[in-house]
Amino acid sequence: MWLYMGCQKFEFGEQKPFINDDGDEAFMADLGLVASCAWTISGPDGFELGHWHLPPIGPDGDILAEDFYDSLETNPQVVQTVHIDSEGSLSFELTGGFRLQLVPTADAPSTDHTFWMFLPGDSNQTGLQCDENGLDWV
Repeated sequence: MWLYMGCQKFEFGEQKPFINDDGDEAFMADLGLVASCAWTISGPDGFELGHWHLPPIGPDGDILAEDFYDSLETNPQVVQTVHIDSEGSLSFELTGGFRLQLVPTADAPSTDHTFWMFLPGDSNQTGLQCDENGLDWV
């Protein structure tokens, strides 16, 4: 997970190298979820990390999430189930008792009208988007 143009990007799958537009080596996973709406990662022992923790909203998110980030390096989470409801809320049940949940709301942390987009790493392929008009393929 990392900040992406004012949004939060969550990547799923093995990180694979590629050469970006600037000619630099970068890494990208098979699937990417870009969120401009409220999101929360919850887990065992009351762990909670949300959009309000990370810049530009909160200053301490990376400190709070440091152990979680470290665990992703040594024991990556695996998606067990994905659920989308009629309101566009999206949740991923992960191994180890973790859950990633996105909730489209009028008070989203971004002013972008797209709440979230779930796309293959190669953005030339079709993906799923939730905006103020609901769910649609892009």
